[in-house]
Amino acid sequence: MKSTLRKVLADSHVAPIAITLLLARCFNEVIFGSILPIAYSILGAITFLMTAIAEREFPLFSSSFGGSFLMRLSEGLFHLISAATCTAAAWLLSKWVYGLGPLPSLQIAWSERARRSNASSLEDGACR
Repeated sequence: MKSTLRKVLADSHVAPIAITLLLARCFNEVIFGSILPIAYSILGAITFLMTAIAEREFPLFSSSFGGSFLMRLSEGLFHLISAATCTAAAWLLSKWVYGLGPLPSLQIAWSERARRSNASSLEDGACR
């Protein structure tokens, strides 16, 4: 009997682990891609306001919105592109192996895994 790669991946835990790692990587990239640039933007705005209050007028030049700020934003964009790529890879893998999206396929895979481990523990107990 010849097995296909899709069937082998569906029967093993390789596909759910790969999908989980891709989604974890996506979550990590979203944190570094969106939360940190937003925090740097808020910090720059606070610095700008504090300078305006200290000088009692608007500063002529704000160092917080310079080239380094744009570099941080572009770095965040690369993280968000990586997050989108990881999400697409997890979706394609789960759609190919299970025919569902990543989260429903993980739910099905782990529930099947739990049923198999319960069945094998019952079989081991019956052999004693």
